[in-house]
Amino acid sequence: MNFFLYRELPLFIVLGLTGMFGNQLLYLLGIYYTNANIASIFQPAIPVWTALLAIIVRIEPFPDFRTLRGWAKSLGILLAAVGAIVMTVEKKTGQASHHSRSSSSGSVNFVGYIFLLGNTLSMAVYILLQKKFIFDKEDSCWKTKPVTVTAWSYLFGAMFMALASLYYVNKPEKFTYFPQEEVYPILYAIFIASGLCYLLISWCNMQISASLVTATWPLQVLFCAILSYFVLGEVLKTLEYVGGVLIVIGLMAVVWSNFSEEEMKSEQEEDLNNSYGYVKVSQYDGFVAEGSRKRKEVN
Repeated sequence: MNFFLYRELPLFIVLGLTGMFGNQLLYLLGIYYTNANIASIFQPAIPVWTALLAIIVRIEPFPDFRTLRGWAKSLGILLAAVGAIVMTVEKKTGQASHHSRSSSSGSVNFVGYIFLLGNTLSMAVYILLQKKFIFDKEDSCWKTKPVTVTAWSYLFGAMFMALASLYYVNKPEKFTYFPQEEVYPILYAIFIASGLCYLLISWCNMQISASLVTATWPLQVLFCAILSYFVLGEVLKTLEYVGGVLIVIGLMAVVWSNFSEEEMKSEQEEDLNNSYGYVKVSQYDGFVAEGSRKRKEVN
């Protein structure tokens, strides 16, 4: 086990750097230099980047646009992303402007856009690295251990976060100031919104395709709107309903496309297995696969 750990150590360092550290740090910097509205609008780009990068690095095949499932997968991801953006824009435009911090300098805003672009790309890269080098790798000893993969990735991510905190080493009050009303939200963010979510992402990444894992990202916006209606009493507007419908339709299209692809693969494997006949080589031998007999004759 130690040998396998040392062999995969660089991979876990990169996973911690991209998924845990880079993703969250760039998101916070993006909010700081732009505002919460723009940061929220950028998040539905994660499934788009994941699908594109998965095709580029050949983790997933290029969509076959000659079939309905090829169009369903591509348009479904785009529909879900557009739906999330529509809901986010409608929700944010109804809120007071003092909740967002926006810089008057165009160059500073542009830097914020770069940070948010890096944030979404970091998350997409994290999921694809997991998929390609762990869960899709036949000789990986971690491919059935999503908890362990998440734990090691988090360890190195926490190390990078600790190094980043040294920026405030001359300001000790930054490490000791914890308002009492913020304790429970911080605990929820650590154990639920961060730790549990990353664990579930790894487990889902082990079970299904990377593009399907991130295709569910826009559901965050939909669930946020639904909970806001029931818990906070916020009234949903027409565009929010439209965005929610687009998200549901898009995800249904992606799920159907993925199910159709898996069904086609299983049928192809079954046809391949059934293509081997069984013949008797001689009266002294048992029955062997015909494909095996032909290879012996050639040799």
